Amino acid sequence: LHRVDRRQRQMCKETGTTCRVESGKWVDPYSNVEITDPGELDIDHIIPLEYASSHGGVSWDKNTKESFANDPLNLIAASASENRKKGSKGPSEYMPPNKSLHCDYAVSWITVADKYKVSVTEDDKKELSKALATC
Repeated sequence: LHRVDRRQRQMCKETGTTCRVESGKWVDPYSNVEITDPGELDIDHIIPLEYASSHGGVSWDKNTKESFANDPLNLIAASASENRKKGSKGPSEYMPPNKSLHCDYAVSWITVADKYKVSVTEDDKKELSKALATC
C-alpha cells in the first residue's frame, strides 16, 4: 500500500538539492480518482497521529513519536479531500471508498499497529477483519 502506484507520474523541477513537484498525474488510492494538481495531494498517515496518540502513543518517547510520524509503512499519498474525510478516524468510522483497497489498507493498518503497539478498538478490529476477508 505504501509503494508508489505505477499509474502515478510526476515532473519536478530541481532546486539545489531538492525536487519540487510542478506537474504530474496521480491516482488517489482511497478514491481511485486521478489527480493532476499536486496541491490536491496530502501525505496521509494510515493510522492517524491523533488515533495513535489516544491508543497508546501518548506515552511514547520523542524518538518513537518521530519514527511513527515518518514511517513509510504508515504514509501514503492521497487526495487532500479524502484525507480530510478520514481525519483521525479508525477503520470502524472510515474505510476508503475504493473497496479494492480494503485488503491492503487493513494489512497496512495492522502491520503499523503491531509495529508500534497501537491498541485497536473492538469496533476497529471488526472492520479490519471484514476488510481482510476481501483479500
